[in-house]
Amino acid sequence: MRKIELVHEVVLEESRLNLKIKSNDVDLSQAVEIGTLIADSDNASLLYIIEEKEDFVYISIPSSLWNEINNAYIKELPVYLTCEKGEMLLENWQFELSTFLENVEGNFNYGQEFVEKVNDVFLKR
Repeated sequence: MRKIELVHEVVLEESRLNLKIKSNDVDLSQAVEIGTLIADSDNASLLYIIEEKEDFVYISIPSSLWNEINNAYIKELPVYLTCEKGEMLLENWQFELSTFLENVEGNFNYGQEFVEKVNDVFLKR
Protein backbone atom coordinates (compact mmCIF):
# COMPACT_ATOMS: atom_id res chain seq x y z
CA MET A 1 0.00 0.00 0.00
CA ARG A 2 1.09 3.59 -0.56
CA LYS A 3 0.51 6.60 1.69
CA ILE A 4 1.30 10.27 1.14
CA GLU A 5 2.25 12.43 4.12
CA LEU A 6 2.62 16.19 3.78
CA VAL A 7 5.47 18.05 5.43
CA HIS A 8 3.67 20.94 7.09
CA GLU A 9 6.67 22.64 8.66
CA VAL A 10 10.43 22.80 8.23
CA VAL A 11 12.54 23.81 11.22
CA LEU A 12 16.12 24.80 10.50
CA GLU A 13 18.23 24.46 13.62
CA GLU A 14 21.91 25.20 14.01
CA SER A 15 22.97 21.59 13.50
CA ARG A 16 20.07 19.96 11.64
CA LEU A 17 16.91 20.36 9.58
CA ASN A 18 13.60 18.89 10.77
CA LEU A 19 10.86 17.99 8.30
CA LYS A 20 7.66 17.78 10.35
CA ILE A 21 4.63 15.71 9.44
CA LYS A 22 1.42 15.65 11.50
CA SER A 23 0.54 12.03 10.94
CA ASN A 24 -0.50 9.75 13.77
CA ASP A 25 -0.51 6.88 11.28
CA VAL A 26 3.24 6.73 10.65
CA ASP A 27 5.52 5.20 13.28
CA LEU A 28 8.99 6.38 12.36
CA SER A 29 10.55 3.91 14.79
CA GLN A 30 9.21 1.20 12.46
CA ALA A 31 10.24 2.96 9.25
CA VAL A 32 13.24 2.48 6.99
CA GLU A 33 14.61 4.85 4.43
CA ILE A 34 14.19 3.80 0.81
CA GLY A 35 16.39 6.72 -0.14
CA THR A 36 14.68 7.88 -3.28
CA LEU A 37 13.74 11.47 -4.06
CA ILE A 38 11.35 12.01 -6.96
CA ALA A 39 9.34 14.87 -8.41
CA ASP A 40 5.64 15.49 -8.11
CA SER A 41 5.69 18.15 -10.79
CA ASP A 42 1.88 18.39 -10.92
CA ASN A 43 1.82 19.55 -7.28
CA ALA A 44 5.22 21.32 -7.29
CA SER A 45 6.52 19.01 -4.59
CA LEU A 46 9.45 16.78 -3.84
CA LEU A 47 8.61 13.25 -2.73
CA TYR A 48 10.98 11.32 -0.47
CA ILE A 49 10.14 7.65 -0.07
CA ILE A 50 10.33 5.69 3.17
CA GLU A 51 8.87 2.30 4.08
CA GLU A 52 6.90 1.70 7.24
CA LYS A 53 5.99 -1.89 7.97
CA GLU A 54 4.89 -3.00 4.49
CA ASP A 55 3.72 0.38 3.22
CA PHE A 56 5.57 2.85 1.06
CA VAL A 57 5.18 6.34 2.49
CA TYR A 58 5.72 9.28 0.17
CA ILE A 59 6.83 12.32 2.14
CA SER A 60 5.58 15.31 0.16
CA ILE A 61 7.57 18.53 0.48
CA PRO A 62 5.78 21.46 -1.18
CA SER A 63 7.74 24.17 -2.98
CA SER A 64 6.74 26.70 -0.31
CA LEU A 65 9.25 24.96 2.01
CA TRP A 66 12.13 24.61 -0.43
CA ASN A 67 14.05 27.73 0.64
CA GLU A 68 14.70 26.31 4.12
CA ILE A 69 15.63 22.98 2.58
CA ASN A 70 18.10 24.67 0.26
CA ASN A 71 19.70 26.52 3.19
CA ALA A 72 20.26 23.21 4.98
CA TYR A 73 21.50 21.59 1.76
CA ILE A 74 24.11 24.32 1.26
CA LYS A 75 25.28 23.86 4.87
CA GLU A 76 25.22 20.04 4.43
CA LEU A 77 23.12 19.67 7.57
CA PRO A 78 21.60 16.32 8.45
CA VAL A 79 17.88 16.08 7.70
CA TYR A 80 15.42 14.42 10.07
CA LEU A 81 11.82 13.44 9.48
CA THR A 82 9.80 14.02 12.65
CA CYS A 83 6.27 13.31 13.84
CA GLU A 84 4.46 12.45 17.06
CA LYS A 85 5.74 8.88 16.86
CA GLY A 86 9.44 9.62 16.69
CA GLU A 87 12.01 10.78 14.22
CA MET A 88 14.35 9.30 11.67
CA LEU A 89 17.55 10.52 10.10
CA LEU A 90 17.32 10.65 6.32
CA GLU A 91 20.83 9.39 5.70
CA ASN A 92 20.63 9.52 1.90
CA TRP A 93 19.07 13.00 1.72
CA GLN A 94 22.12 14.98 0.57
CA PHE A 95 23.03 12.47 -2.13
CA GLU A 96 19.45 12.10 -3.34
CA LEU A 97 18.85 15.85 -3.52
CA SER A 98 22.14 16.41 -5.33
CA THR A 99 21.34 13.69 -7.88
CA PHE A 100 17.79 14.98 -8.29
CA LEU A 101 19.00 18.53 -8.98
CA GLU A 102 21.45 17.28 -11.61
CA ASN A 103 18.62 15.41 -13.34
CA VAL A 104 16.14 18.29 -13.24
CA GLU A 105 18.45 21.06 -14.41
CA GLY A 106 17.41 21.95 -17.96
CA ASN A 107 15.21 18.83 -18.24
CA PHE A 108 11.79 20.11 -19.23
CA ASN A 109 10.30 16.60 -19.11
CA TYR A 110 9.34 17.66 -15.58
CA GLY A 111 7.42 20.60 -17.02
CA GLN A 112 8.75 24.08 -17.52
CA GLU A 113 7.04 25.55 -14.45
CA PHE A 114 8.45 22.86 -12.14
CA VAL A 115 11.97 23.18 -13.56
CA GLU A 116 11.83 26.95 -13.16
CA LYS A 117 10.79 26.58 -9.50
CA VAL A 118 13.67 24.18 -8.86
CA ASN A 119 16.08 26.53 -10.63
CA ASP A 120 14.83 29.57 -8.71
CA VAL A 121 15.37 27.94 -5.33
CA PHE A 122 18.20 25.43 -5.68
CA LEU A 123 20.16 26.43 -8.76
CA LYS A 124 20.30 30.21 -8.54
CA ARG A 125 23.12 31.60 -10.60
